[in-house]
Amino acid sequence: VFVHEDEADEGKLAWLMEQRAREHARNAYDMIFKPERLIKNAGRGLRQGYEDVGPVRER
Repeated sequence: VFVHEDEADEGKLAWLMEQRAREHARNAYDMIFKPERLIKNAGRGLRQGYEDVGPVRER
């Protein structure tokens, strides 16, 4: 899991690292045990750590 020091101020950086690690761990679990969950969420703009940005525009 990568967090760049310029992604957040010092006070929010620890929170961001923990959130991103938790969400990546959930994705790893889903990859092994519930791949359909990853397929369902593909292209939805889900972000690890910060708020989601929304789905990719569909044609």
